Amino acid sequence: MSERVTGVHRRVFLTGAAASTFSVLGGRAFAQDASDVSGPNPKLADARTMSDVKPREPNYRYEIQRTEAEWRERLSDFEYSIMREMGTEPQKSSPLWNETREGLYRCKGCDQLLYWSETKKVLDKGWTFFRHSEPDAVLTGIDATDTFGDSTLYMLEVHCRRCGSHLGHIVWISNEVLHCINGAALTFELA
Repeated sequence: MSERVTGVHRRVFLTGAAASTFSVLGGRAFAQDASDVSGPNPKLADARTMSDVKPREPNYRYEIQRTEAEWRERLSDFEYSIMREMGTEPQKSSPLWNETREGLYRCKGCDQLLYWSETKKVLDKGWTFFRHSEPDAVLTGIDATDTFGDSTLYMLEVHCRRCGSHLGHIVWISNEVLHCINGAALTFELA
């Protein structure tokens, strides 16, 4: 299978899942943050995601700071497109989507422990799903990308708390809120 990042099928899937998540969790919980990106907002002019916008905490810095050259040296071109440019891997392209052995999942960008296998849920959707992350392992933000030309549709992005790498999105599937994570952003370590 080609390593070309093809987000169309996943975007369709995530778009529906995100809409369900917002309605189930109650749009008001996100209204204050979402209001910051509605309408003309000069802070968002060059941002691909809310992660690109300066945090509200002016002194916030990710623990791991790397130059673009250092990121490119650490990651393959494909991994870079996922983790640093918010790409999406093709369905079932990662062997981790149906991994069932006991172990832990770390961020490929900084080795931060993100998930344990006991919180994993294998679904025949083609990506890696978890019920929740380890405490203080991930951050979420509003993904303000222009999905299918709809600038009013926002999704919840999941990224590494330690290095800021894009991991995936939070979705609603079969009455359950799940982290839908790109396997290309993870390393698996047997327990």
